[in-house]
Amino acid sequence: MNCERRVAERFFFERPTKGEHCVSVGDKVVEKWVLLDVSPFGTRLASDEPLALDSILTLHYRYQELDITVFGKVVWSVPAAADEGGGFRAGVQFLGDSMALNVALCKAMVKEGTVFY
Repeated sequence: MNCERRVAERFFFERPTKGEHCVSVGDKVVEKWVLLDVSPFGTRLASDEPLALDSILTLHYRYQELDITVFGKVVWSVPAAADEGGGFRAGVQFLGDSMALNVALCKAMVKEGTVFY
């Protein structure tokens, strides 16, 4: 069964975006993670630890005058293949009540150098 949830174009990152990034689930900061792609509706990330389904994730991004915090729900989380570097991959659906911030986050990160697919 295909559980594809994407409803918007995704922006994939060639290199890390500039600025400070922080991801946390509840009170716990996720220490090692990489943002793989982003859209106004969600993101996909890689981490060294699994993220529990339905947990609420906080993504904080700060760069120059920007200071954006968005919230999302982990909708899938799977172990990554060895040829992908191991660890885990997770899909996060941004919460709809902060759509203006979700769009601002996506625009800010895309501006800092991505490849559009």
